[in-house]
Amino acid sequence: MLAIAFGVPSEVWMYRQASLMSRTKLTVMTGRYDNSKRFPAQGFDVSVVQGRMRLPRNRFARDTSLGILARVNQRVPGLAMSPSETRWWIAESQQNPPDVALAQFGTNAVEMLPLMKAIDVPLVAHFHGFDLSRSLSNNRYRRLLTSSVEWISKYVVVAEYMREALLELGIDDSKIVKIPCGTPIVQISRVEESSSDECRFLAVGRFVDKKRPDLTIRAFASVVEKNENCRLVMIGDGPMWAQCQRLAASLDVKDRVAFLGSQPEDRVKAELTRASVFVQHSCVAKDGDKEGWPVSIAEAASHALPVVATRHASIPEQIPNGVAGWLCDEGDWKTMSQQMLRLANDPVARFRMGQEAKRCIEPLCVENQVALLEDVLITAASRDKS
Repeated sequence: MLAIAFGVPSEVWMYRQASLMSRTKLTVMTGRYDNSKRFPAQGFDVSVVQGRMRLPRNRFARDTSLGILARVNQRVPGLAMSPSETRWWIAESQQNPPDVALAQFGTNAVEMLPLMKAIDVPLVAHFHGFDLSRSLSNNRYRRLLTSSVEWISKYVVVAEYMREALLELGIDDSKIVKIPCGTPIVQISRVEESSSDECRFLAVGRFVDKKRPDLTIRAFASVVEKNENCRLVMIGDGPMWAQCQRLAASLDVKDRVAFLGSQPEDRVKAELTRASVFVQHSCVAKDGDKEGWPVSIAEAASHALPVVATRHASIPEQIPNGVAGWLCDEGDWKTMSQQMLRLANDPVARFRMGQEAKRCIEPLCVENQVALLEDVLITAASRDKS
């Protein structure tokens, strides 16, 4: 598995994939290994890339630097790496020759493709969201992606819109496979709440533009005007965190919104168990970034929670509107508020929709999804040998 970073809390799906692959001997090769105690390497190995260059943050300067590195790389033409990093990769591949490589994110796949071609290893590219939305505005990336058609064995996507994006780029549909990330299925027995019980709304996710936590807060504040027996718990951090705290204060709901920051998995599970409704207002970000397959929504459904969210990316594929929850258009926080209020006022509907949400998500248990991904890798490796 080729990863830019490993052990990132917002990418827990990657750790689950590594942990659950039982038919392959997996090594995660990553530029950075975060939170190793929280995400220990059990059943797989982790190797951290050595000799990496610090690249500029500015996109133009970064692309220019990568282009230069690719042109001057004498060991592996086209590989945008420093000489020392190139030596490290070649030494690793010679010491432990891989049968197949899984590149997490399309951006990483196209950068690693020259090396995989040089060492004759089939490559499977796994796309997750930004790499088939925001990144497509990058001319260099788009050019590399379209020129990879003959060399990438499979393009794994997590949402239908991503398949459509690849088709528009000229990728043959036979090379595209949709495998949603999946979620652990929780054994939980919920009881129907009474109308006197507090309705606890829960949001879990980074405080970033594509999650629009500010619109969730606006919707909640409107709910409270009509039903005071409500509370909103928000788990996560990010650049919009302080802004959202100020917004809650300005809307006079500061005492009803709990900002818990980033929390370990056990605390998240506890809050999912205590919650009444899960909320998330995903939108296309200003830079074009989109969600892929929001794992937090799937985890909420696994906990038998009804979901109020937006018609964004793969969310309608997870949450049938009017069955497992309610969906509104992106940016329409007023409709979201009406949907939240409907559930806050109707504990019977909350219970019924929560049960339907769990029923809808159960076929996508993470064990099944990782097994499908492992099938793709094993097939790619065997075809290469034949």
